[in-house]
Amino acid sequence: MINRQDNYMARVENGTYPFPPLEDLERITNACGSSLEELFYVAYDSYYDDKAILDQFKRFPTKSRGTLMNLLVLFYEQNIAIENNKGDKK
Repeated sequence: MINRQDNYMARVENGTYPFPPLEDLERITNACGSSLEELFYVAYDSYYDDKAILDQFKRFPTKSRGTLMNLLVLFYEQNIAIENNKGDKK
């Protein structure tokens, strides 16, 4: 499937073989139904949610993206302010 010897994956898995070349790593992730982007994504658990948001963002016209970003920043800041003030009401 990745055009390597039968024991290649066992050597990669047990650490006998150092980090595989990028081409092999790409073949391995593709064989597993994944991608290098997903594998190396910083917040792996939220990869699909973040990707869906980015895909929606890309659908906006380029001129509108700045406005949308400003709105998202404002929403984020308001949300943080609300979270920070929850403890002050005691």
